[in-house]
Amino acid sequence: MNTIIARFAPSPTGLLHLGGVRTALINYIIVNQKKKEFPNSKFLLRIEDTDKKRSKNEYVDNIINGLKWMGINWQDEICFQSERLDRHKEIAFELLKNKHAFKCICSSEELEKRRKENLKNNLNIKRICNVCENNEQIQKKKDNFCIRIKIPDEGTIKINDKIQNEVEVKNSEIDNFIILRNDGSPTYMLSVVVDDYDMKVNMIVRGDDHFNNTFRQIHIYNKLNWDIPEYAHLPLIHGSDGSKLSKRHGATDIIELKKIGYMPKAIINNLILLGWSPKKENELIEINEIINSFNINNLSKSSSIFDYKKLDFFNNYYLQDKDGFDYFIKFIKNDLIKKNYFIDDENKVKKIFLAY
Repeated sequence: MNTIIARFAPSPTGLLHLGGVRTALINYIIVNQKKKEFPNSKFLLRIEDTDKKRSKNEYVDNIINGLKWMGINWQDEICFQSERLDRHKEIAFELLKNKHAFKCICSSEELEKRRKENLKNNLNIKRICNVCENNEQIQKKKDNFCIRIKIPDEGTIKINDKIQNEVEVKNSEIDNFIILRNDGSPTYMLSVVVDDYDMKVNMIVRGDDHFNNTFRQIHIYNKLNWDIPEYAHLPLIHGSDGSKLSKRHGATDIIELKKIGYMPKAIINNLILLGWSPKKENELIEINEIINSFNINNLSKSSSIFDYKKLDFFNNYYLQDKDGFDYFIKFIKNDLIKKNYFIDDENKVKKIFLAY
């Protein structure tokens, strides 16, 4: 691959957490590596804000401010997915017109009933809607329907993932998932593919919780005769107890870490070592060195433990570095309570810094 177009595509339904920062960071690193040879490579930011009930402007601001504070800068204007719904619908109806999708009128109650019957009879059937696709009357309906993708019963889908390696799934294991709801709104599964294609994204680095979605999305790419991007699915970050990293393990919101007093350098150093080693005597490594030496193919398939003690170690080291004191003073001055100590006795604050 020559020029790389990568993206970070968070949903503003919560605060920017360490897992999201790690995903954005690795996308940013890969693009900046490629820029040395292919300057037109880009790292893009897309806000996937189609969940109107849960999306909030405060989360959008948190994502943008968090990335800026970390120095993870993107090119071009931010893409807001909610502004592209007409384009998503256009593609849904194109798939329908070309017989790659079908109309469905099954209610959620009907589908749940069939699902329970299948479980009762020990039947592992993924296609719960089994009546609409071949019903001519349903396919002639003008309203009150959703649109489902057509998935062949035979064959397989294969992914050669940069981290997970080659993985193959039978088509019979993939459901005929909805691409357009009966209220006319597109689903995540369709919107992501259309946006990535229109943004010319050819390298997708995201969490491995999306891995199963990728097999579904490749079917959409194939039916539209669109080039399929390269994929790299990152293992999730776990806390010290082995469970998915969450608030109970400590601060995970990136702006909260800023308020506590952590430096971006320390966070980057810690995050990049999750599943990857720079193969040097110590583990201290800054962004320019990371860009020179990082190789996503060497990233571990297994989940990694985020260690706050190690983060403290890195933060202590960078605070003692040449820019550390300036960062500390700026931190003190921006705190409503702590700045009073600096105003009262600047020299004492400096001595405390040097001592601790």
